[in-house]
Amino acid sequence: MHPMRRIEEIKSTLEVGEAGAAEIRAAARLLEASTPVGEVLAAVAAPEFTATLIARSKGCLAPEERAWLTLAAAGARRARLTLAWRASTVLCAAEVVEVFASHCAHLQEECLRRMELAAGDAAGAWALLSWLSDQEMRRLVRGRPALAGRYRKVEDKAAASPRRSTLATALAGLRLGAGFGLPSLG
Repeated sequence: MHPMRRIEEIKSTLEVGEAGAAEIRAAARLLEASTPVGEVLAAVAAPEFTATLIARSKGCLAPEERAWLTLAAAGARRARLTLAWRASTVLCAAEVVEVFASHCAHLQEECLRRMELAAGDAAGAWALLSWLSDQEMRRLVRGRPALAGRYRKVEDKAAASPRRSTLATALAGLRLGAGFGLPSLG
């Protein structure tokens, strides 16, 4: 059967919500048994998503072929969002939090830069994370306990930063502090 027809067949039976996400994760786990996780994540991150997954499915045993085509049937966005958590487990938690906290405005560029510097599984993980928006990355960071704890530490450190009081002091010297919602020191 033609791969596109199989994808349509799988798509018609792929559940919505958490049940569908579980099917996507199960397909990825099946593939990880014979393929390095970084290669699975890189294939899902490929710009030519469907064509890449169809190419990966060719010559595979039936269960693996179905797994590749299940990822394709899910669609690029859904597969990437579902497997983002897996990508974050491949990487050092501190690195993921640092990229999110420090490079929020240029998240995609920083993930792609790290992908180029990384090797093996980490390269595939960074490639997949490069597709996430700022809000999706925030949801990932706050939803995974290992990342959330580190992120809270970064937020607490930033809140304790002397920058705000230094700015308030400088503006107060110009008698502008109160006009900008900063406490007046005079």
